[in-house]
Amino acid sequence: MKKISLKGKKLSERGKKAIVLTVMVALLVTVGVLNVNLDSFSKNDDTVVSTENSVTVFFDSHRASRTQARQEQISILDSIIASSSATAEAKQEAASKKLALCETIENELQLETLIKGKGFKEAAVVMSPNVLNILVTASKDTLTDSELAKIYDIVMTKTKYDLENVVVTPY
Repeated sequence: MKKISLKGKKLSERGKKAIVLTVMVALLVTVGVLNVNLDSFSKNDDTVVSTENSVTVFFDSHRASRTQARQEQISILDSIIASSSATAEAKQEAASKKLALCETIENELQLETLIKGKGFKEAAVVMSPNVLNILVTASKDTLTDSELAKIYDIVMTKTKYDLENVVVTPY
């Protein structure tokens, strides 16, 4: 089994895959923590803060965390692609994963823009292989059927997700 060098450390193919998987799991955990924090924050009636500012801070924080996690993933993939000791197969796999990640980033940003265009002040989209999570600003704790229809229309026309795999959460 060939070993490749990554910042002075030798990693096997299995090790590289473990690193990429670990980064993806960390991103998923980050999204989960943000979701839990969002849930507890939105249910806390004793907190007196400007709703507009807290919404902006939350969505900006989410975007910064997502961007940082994605940059780390791309950096790992770039190091595999640039490695002189990586096999052609490993480089091709890393390039494919990088391309898929770039497509995911582009699709998330496009969905966020389209959702905002339908009248939502803020939107955050996280795409995973099986589930599409959408977080949008809402004036109430729930979204109206009309608001959900606008979001689902965008999802159906711009993605291949089945509606049962789409989770829309109001903020």
